[in-house]
Amino acid sequence: MNSNEVIVNLVIIGQTNVGKTCLVNRFIKDTFTTTVSTVGMDFQKTVMEFDGVKASIRIWDTAGMERYASITKSCYTRADGVLIVFDLTSRASFNSLDLFIDKVKKFSPKNSIVIICGNKTDLHDQRVIEEQEAIDFAKANGMPYYEVSCKLNDNKGVESVMGRLSKETFEIAKRRKEENDRAWEEHEKIHLENRAKGIVPNKEKKCCGLL
Repeated sequence: MNSNEVIVNLVIIGQTNVGKTCLVNRFIKDTFTTTVSTVGMDFQKTVMEFDGVKASIRIWDTAGMERYASITKSCYTRADGVLIVFDLTSRASFNSLDLFIDKVKKFSPKNSIVIICGNKTDLHDQRVIEEQEAIDFAKANGMPYYEVSCKLNDNKGVESVMGRLSKETFEIAKRRKEENDRAWEEHEKIHLENRAKGIVPNKEKKCCGLL
């Protein structure tokens, strides 16, 4: 990886069969295939560029089943951004949003960007969650809301929601990298100053204290 590249960690969460993997595949590969449920966790990445800076977008696609909850929790802690996906044809998946939001608040960094996304807009006749209901729910939780069809992607909704999430989290990751780079530079500066003074860290000393 290029040392100037900014690493962005995104986590996709939601109940099983809401289309999380399909959404990631549409975003990265621009393809749609019916997939089996993710077992534990899947990982994909792509490279984007913002303001002339390359960003490695790393996407953690999590399983929605409760027995994988402990694996999923480990992803929250390093998430710059979280996309919570539900199925517009499933009231149960919509009702589960509160549970996922609670987990994000509990385990994710305080500055993580969180977006709610309703999938399967193409299934008009089966839809049970109206757009205004979802908008009101997202607004009440202080989160943006998007609707997409991973199957048709007719309004390029997948690119819109993932583009926004990637851009906003890039700013967070960029600041983190700049802080880490400054800390490393300061560490190296002190190290070189100490060597010039003849001060050598213990780990650099040989047996019996002889150099």
